[in-house]
Amino acid sequence: PMGFPRTSGSGTALWLGDLPFLVETPSVRAMGKKAPLDSRGDAADGPKRKREARPEDAIPDLPENQDARDFLKNAPSKGLWLPFGKEVKVMKCWRCKQYGHRTGDRECPMREMGNQSNEKKRRVLYDPMASMMEKKAQKREARREARRERQLDNIARYQRLLEEERVKRDQQRNQKMLEKAAKKAKKKKSSGPAAPPPGTKGKDTKETVPLIEVMTSSVLSDACCKSPEEVAAAIAKHDTNQGPAGMALGSALIPPRTPAEVPKNFKIRVAVLTVSDRAFAGIYKDESGPAVESVISKYARETKHDIQVVHGKVVPDDIKEISTSIRSWAHADASESPSLILTTGGTGFSTRDVTPEATKEVSDRLAPALAAGITLASSKKEPFALLSRAQAGICKNSIIFNLPGRPKAVRENLDIALPKLLQAVYQMHMA
Repeated sequence: PMGFPRTSGSGTALWLGDLPFLVETPSVRAMGKKAPLDSRGDAADGPKRKREARPEDAIPDLPENQDARDFLKNAPSKGLWLPFGKEVKVMKCWRCKQYGHRTGDRECPMREMGNQSNEKKRRVLYDPMASMMEKKAQKREARREARRERQLDNIARYQRLLEEERVKRDQQRNQKMLEKAAKKAKKKKSSGPAAPPPGTKGKDTKETVPLIEVMTSSVLSDACCKSPEEVAAAIAKHDTNQGPAGMALGSALIPPRTPAEVPKNFKIRVAVLTVSDRAFAGIYKDESGPAVESVISKYARETKHDIQVVHGKVVPDDIKEISTSIRSWAHADASESPSLILTTGGTGFSTRDVTPEATKEVSDRLAPALAAGITLASSKKEPFALLSRAQAGICKNSIIFNLPGRPKAVRENLDIALPKLLQAVYQMHMA
């Protein structure tokens, strides 16, 4: 401690901070000289003072280590020496064998900036602090992972609460709508028959008026296709004492609609048009056209439908060539014209991809929802399927549909599109 005197036979060594000073005694003044001190600051002939370890004492007192000892003596101790139990050690770089910094710090003259994998292996083998630092890193990662899991659990619980609240709100709204419809029905029944709409008989519509007043437009469009007896029976089921809680309004009126099934004996003629400059020039063999034919033949075998590929052709990426080929097939005689024309290739974003433009040019009517729906469905398997400008249209009595150019994409799109295309052909020819 500061000011703590250490007395010897020839004088007193007073410690002020870290520096020892000699206080002369009368015997020393009588001798006319100062009492000598040793290297630790104690009087040479007096008792030795036991001193606590200092940072620089951990470095061997050798001439080559004098700079490091001076640095640790005058520098702040934070980050330069670490306690391990009761023993105090100074950090020593295992690469350059110098004190005052860790291995890998910028102060190290032998610090490597190259392969970090090799650097990590050397650190594990030679750095005495590697295991401790690895354990700390593992603990940090475990805490981070636990915090991430808690956040995910909180998000899932919050979403679950939102979904439950939404379902509850929908049930309450539907219940109110049913109660309102029932009140209106009882009120109109007690007040007498309502005036029928123009062009209808009041006898057939008196039970349907309360329901029509509260139904949405989508429900109304399908309810008009039912007979008055069926509508009246559906209204009775929606009575508040009989109907199930939370039932959506009009759910009993609208059964799931399924399109008419294509008969097995319905004959479908298909034409395949491959659009490719390189396939037309003979640089490589056309693979997209045969892929279309193989998918169609496989589908025909599995479903027992009468589907035949009657035309096949390869043309370059030119609007005039594509439109001429499509028109020649669509405007042929009824016995030779195909009911379905499939094009493959030319649907991308290149300047030479002009198949969609040729399809629009020859089409009397377009079917954008058909192409967009099939493209969206195929994007669930291949996200880049959205980068397609495919079109669908009708030219005279033939339906035109654009397929991509790669054989794999042709198979994926045609597997999804073929049932819809057959249904479209059947509806068009049976209308």
